[in-house]
Amino acid sequence: MPVTVATVDLERLNRRYTGLQLRFAALQGRAEELQATKTRLSREISLAKARIELAPEVTEAFNYLQEQAHQLAVGEFEELLSAFVADVIPDAGRIHLELGQERGAPSLDILLDNSGDTESILYGNGGGLTNVVVTGLGYSALSRTRNRQLMLLDEPDCWLKSDNVPNFVKVIAEVANPRHDEDGTYVPGVQTLMISHNESTRLADGGHIQDVKLEYDLSSFAARHGVKVVEVGEKSECAYVVWVPRNGRGADTIEIRYRGPNEGDDERNALTKGYPYVESIEGARAWDSVDEIGIRWIEATNLRSHVRTRLNLSSGLNVLTGNVNAGKSNLYFTSLRAMAYGETDDTMIRHGADSAIVRIGLESGVVLEVVRSRKGSPKVMYRRFNSQADFLAGRPAHEGRQENRGGVPSFISDVLKIERVDGLDIQLRSQKEPVFLLNEAPARRAQLLSVGRESGLLQAIIERHRLKNRRDKDQVKRDEIELAQVNRTLTALVPLGSMSALVDIMDGLLVEAQAADAQVLENRSLVARMEPMEGRVTLLQAFGDTLAAAPVAPAVVSTQPLEDVVARVVRSSQLAQLPDMPSRPATPVLADIASMQRLGGAIARGQQAMTLLSALKPAPAVPELANTARVQHLISALSAGQQASALSTLMKAAPVVPQVLDTSDLRRGGVALSKRQEEVSVLEKDAVTAVADASAADEAQHKLRHDLGVCPTCNQTFPEASHA
Repeated sequence: MPVTVATVDLERLNRRYTGLQLRFAALQGRAEELQATKTRLSREISLAKARIELAPEVTEAFNYLQEQAHQLAVGEFEELLSAFVADVIPDAGRIHLELGQERGAPSLDILLDNSGDTESILYGNGGGLTNVVVTGLGYSALSRTRNRQLMLLDEPDCWLKSDNVPNFVKVIAEVANPRHDEDGTYVPGVQTLMISHNESTRLADGGHIQDVKLEYDLSSFAARHGVKVVEVGEKSECAYVVWVPRNGRGADTIEIRYRGPNEGDDERNALTKGYPYVESIEGARAWDSVDEIGIRWIEATNLRSHVRTRLNLSSGLNVLTGNVNAGKSNLYFTSLRAMAYGETDDTMIRHGADSAIVRIGLESGVVLEVVRSRKGSPKVMYRRFNSQADFLAGRPAHEGRQENRGGVPSFISDVLKIERVDGLDIQLRSQKEPVFLLNEAPARRAQLLSVGRESGLLQAIIERHRLKNRRDKDQVKRDEIELAQVNRTLTALVPLGSMSALVDIMDGLLVEAQAADAQVLENRSLVARMEPMEGRVTLLQAFGDTLAAAPVAPAVVSTQPLEDVVARVVRSSQLAQLPDMPSRPATPVLADIASMQRLGGAIARGQQAMTLLSALKPAPAVPELANTARVQHLISALSAGQQASALSTLMKAAPVVPQVLDTSDLRRGGVALSKRQEEVSVLEKDAVTAVADASAADEAQHKLRHDLGVCPTCNQTFPEASHA
């Protein structure tokens, strides 16, 4: 009987269940992500609200710190400047600094407190007090930069009473000269180069004093430098006097370059103007070491009034004195500004010289050089020698022109370390720029002196705090909205927790279903094997009894032996039927006849040869050949002699060699004749053209007569011979 089994698509159900599992896992991951976001948002909102609650207290603390920083900065500067002024001008009053704010930046007002009343230093007081305050401000500003600690002062004592000058120089020396503090700390000081017109006795307190003098004897001046004087041009009353460097190609010289009779006058006559040189008076100090920071010397060659001047410097305060217009400022300011700021022009070149040269010696033997040339290119050249030996040997480590107008190469600025700060010259101000900072805006004063820097930092911090507070408020609003959305989503995903147990149950049912499906498949296979046997069972049930009574089948035996016997009997019968044979015939013996065949062939060939020999006649004897070369040579010689004899009879006499004549005249005549022929040809062509033109004119006249009929002048007919 057939078996019917209900079928279930378990594979399809498994795919659907796997898809549900993936969606469930994704929802679980989303729920975990949202839970982490909720935790983060809750923490950020709590922190932001806490900062918002503390914001007023933080702002108050910052304001207090700012006030304290202002007071500290102002108080320090007030004490320093007031002490500086009191040491020089005791009864001038105290310096009062007012620190404020301009557009969020510190600003500084510098005033004079005169018995409780504030006055403007620049506009309410004299030049002496202004110079003292400006000097103090300059040192203060320099101390807050990374520049070389070098200060140039061009007659800062010019407005002071002579009684105040010693105190002023003493205060400057205290700032400039190296010293050891009470605790033993070494303070290098600020190397100061000062120009003054006061007497050296008023400047002697702590300074190295040197004097610029004039030598009017050129021979003595040359001997001072150890060079020779060379005269150039026709000697006259007016001349240029210049230094001529040989650049290692010999010794330097001083040249007198005489000028023409109508060139120059007494005012421009270098022979009468004198030649500056520097003489040390007192206070020179030795340098502690080669590496001690400071300018060792300045040398000017053909620099305006200077033919060759060398100024040796000490650490600390250096004071240079001399007559008016002696060249003091050129040694200090023109030299250093050319080297530090690149300020050069042709006016700095001495009259009659080709170039001006400035050299500056620094620590560690470094030498800097700038050359301004009147002609050629480049006009300005900078060089740096890293040691005194390289300088003497003329081997610069670096050489180059200005990188930009108003600037110097980096290999100069890197070691000189003198530059403007925010566009303001702190160190190399000349007497024509006496006011420093007092004429600047209050905010710029605070910036350059770094006064209120801490206040500015605090102000920036306060501003950042305000911005952060505003951002915290915005963040709280934004994060609370996002947190509400996260909470709503998490509420919708709450049932996922109860679904975990259902997933476990479904996993168990899936395993049981898979096992049942495997058993069903096995049963189906068994049923498939049993179905073909169902017919055999039915047939056996119908004929089982009949098959039980059937005879037993005989056993099968091999018949091969019987077949072999039958085959032998058949062969014996066939042999018996064959007739009888009387006797067996003898087999003939075969012999090799190849040798006989070869012998027969040889006999036949012998007979043919004998027949041919009998037919041949006797052969003639071979003649003996002799050498006939000599006979042939003799015959050739006789034949040549006969031909020469025949030719001699035919020739009566040898022809005379023609005389070669000069044919140049003939050639010129031929050329002239050729030109004449060309001219004749041209004339013939012109004649033909003229005849053709005459014929054409006649035809035209005849046609005109025919057309007119009568003469237009006499009104008569045209006869053939008239009106020609």
